[in-house]
Amino acid sequence: MNNNALLVLTRWPFPSKRGADIRIVSIMKYLLSKECNLNIVCFFKNKQEFKSIEVPELIKEAVIHPVYLTILDKAINVFKSIFRREALQVGLYYKNDLKELIYMLSSKSTLTVVHLVRLAYLHPHIISNYKLLELTDSMGLNFYSRINNNKNILINSFSNYIYRREVRLISQYEADVINYFNSATVVSNRDKNYIVDVSKQSRMNIHVIPLAFDSYTLDKKSTKNHKELRLGFIGKLGYLPNDQALNYIVENLLPLICKENFLVRLCVIGDIPKDYKYPLNLTKINIEYTGWVDNIYDYLEDIDVSLAPVFLGSGMQTKIVTSLSCGVPVIASSNLKESHILNGDNGVLFFESPGSFLNILKKFKSDNFRVFQSEEAYKVFKSSYSFDLFSSRFDKLLEGVFHGYK
Repeated sequence: MNNNALLVLTRWPFPSKRGADIRIVSIMKYLLSKECNLNIVCFFKNKQEFKSIEVPELIKEAVIHPVYLTILDKAINVFKSIFRREALQVGLYYKNDLKELIYMLSSKSTLTVVHLVRLAYLHPHIISNYKLLELTDSMGLNFYSRINNNKNILINSFSNYIYRREVRLISQYEADVINYFNSATVVSNRDKNYIVDVSKQSRMNIHVIPLAFDSYTLDKKSTKNHKELRLGFIGKLGYLPNDQALNYIVENLLPLICKENFLVRLCVIGDIPKDYKYPLNLTKINIEYTGWVDNIYDYLEDIDVSLAPVFLGSGMQTKIVTSLSCGVPVIASSNLKESHILNGDNGVLFFESPGSFLNILKKFKSDNFRVFQSEEAYKVFKSSYSFDLFSSRFDKLLEGVFHGYK
């Protein structure tokens, strides 16, 4: 059997705007480094969307097999899922005529990678030597976090019922379906621990492989003579975890900073929907909203400290790794400790409360401390999140699957 690999995706990952996109692009790069021939099965709304996609040079030789699923198709699938008493996320991407295609392509492939639990229902039709379920993060944990941190869901009885139903069903399905694959991968210990707890199995074949980024070496020392401390927040607005995080910064952290009378400004880097409601800033601190940017690294060059007070969402936390890849230190909420291979000593500093946040931030007044933390941030990135490390982790996971690669 040749070194053929099949990727099954719910969405096209280019341009890579989200952590899940970055994840699958890293896997593509890894497989191509092993001289694999790629077949990519991917969902699109219609032929027009498929024809308009960006196909980067990286995968010019890959064969793309489009699967069309309209919004109406998804609505019908969700409706059917209700009567099947299954998680809505499981039924969302049902497509009967896809099963034959998966069987045919997997029969010619050494490895099949299924991305996200939504497509795990295809497992009986995959006959590759090795079946990998790439969860990225735990969908069950994602929904669980939303219930416990979103007051609107708790107050609205209908939303509360839907979310609690989904948490129960998707969490159990996620824990059960992994057993039909050779292994599963997630980005953080937090995601793995949640799935293991739900499964009640002492041992599960889940591997933690953190996100991988390219590194960008920046001369942070050259910016040490500026008069103001430049804070950054990375994230697409209009997405609940990011909205909650930014509101926390504006409402709880900026007023405390103002009382200390030292100069700061905040740069919010990320896409902004037209109907977005900006948080009310009652301080004198200037907030710059960039909107969508083509190259986030151009903006991170101007940031001293990245803020990540995130209480919702998965264990991915792309904003942390993106910052570290540029040598930008991060101040993060303590609940994220479990998400990463970090101890919170240097590079990433964790706070428990607005008061402890302020104590950490004060240290960044020192040029020497700021430069030291920048260097430490880049060390953390290289030791945990570089693409070379990502590749070595996948080498270990897939040892013996491919033959004859360099």
